[in-house]
Amino acid sequence: MHQEVSFVLTAFLRALKFHAILFKSTPTNATKILAVLRVCVKYKNRINIKGKMNSLQRLESNIMKWIVRTGYKLLSKYLAIYRIELSSGTLLLRLGFFDVNFNDLKSTYDINKTWLEGGPHRIDSLLFFTIPFDKEPSAGPRNILGLAKYFLSKGVQLYFAVLSNKYDDLKMFEDTLKFYGIDAKTFLVSKPEYVDSLPHSTISIATFWTTAYPLLRFHNTDVKVYLIQDEETAFYPAGLFQYFAEYTYRFGFIGITNAHEIKEWYESNYHMPCFYFPPFIIRANKRRDLSNVSIRRVLVYYRYGAPRNAPELLYVVLKEISRKYNVEITIVGDMLPSKEFKALGWVGG
Repeated sequence: MHQEVSFVLTAFLRALKFHAILFKSTPTNATKILAVLRVCVKYKNRINIKGKMNSLQRLESNIMKWIVRTGYKLLSKYLAIYRIELSSGTLLLRLGFFDVNFNDLKSTYDINKTWLEGGPHRIDSLLFFTIPFDKEPSAGPRNILGLAKYFLSKGVQLYFAVLSNKYDDLKMFEDTLKFYGIDAKTFLVSKPEYVDSLPHSTISIATFWTTAYPLLRFHNTDVKVYLIQDEETAFYPAGLFQYFAEYTYRFGFIGITNAHEIKEWYESNYHMPCFYFPPFIIRANKRRDLSNVSIRRVLVYYRYGAPRNAPELLYVVLKEISRKYNVEITIVGDMLPSKEFKALGWVGG
């Protein structure tokens, strides 16, 4: 009897803990809630397999069922809210970064017109406007790091303006630069007006659509450049962020890209010059002769969190390949929820 009463008390305590952490508005609570729910499901299943239950066990089982049912319902709403609240776009919108005025547009036009009509130019310093990323970045941030390493090798002073309201993000980004051997000065830009105190740079580069807005405001530079790696309006369904992303292509920035298609698209649609540079690729010193390999291997870049990459179609194709052929399929990128294929995650540099 003592053990059964203990079970019931434990269930009530878990219910209280669940509600306590649910209504404290911190992002880390999502993982805490999931942990509580997993424990509750485990106990509920443990009780149900016992067969016939006494009154106390039925009470505990009902409490657990209520916790799980209510918990998952509230958790889905909780996570939906925090996906919006914690997105970089929502944060910068709240902080006022997307405010645009005519004077900034005119100054940008004048600065870039002067640069294009002059020359040759000596590049002494370069300022990247970026959102924070860690040591295992996706393809876009890797190109930023590649550009940084190239200019660093030419003796150019590097600066990074990191858009965030958290010092932890700045520390993470600084650790990333150290990890890749990039010596640069970093600045945390948590308010639009902080842009005005950034040091002079020969070239200033926006690296993502959200970073184009603070660059538009920044005039202590000789030229304003847009690193365009995709048509970023395609990252979003029709709505607010798609509009804000598309608007940045009208700021009058000089484009740079590692895709000929992007160069042609930007020049033909927005009537600003866009310069091509070859992608940064690390090539293997030796290549294996596949004719001597008994197991065929397929390496796939896969992101189920990026609808523009058609992950559903790719998944069906991979399933069909594995059904028809004796191959080993390895996924690089997002970790798949199932273990059908070997997954490496984001591979570090």
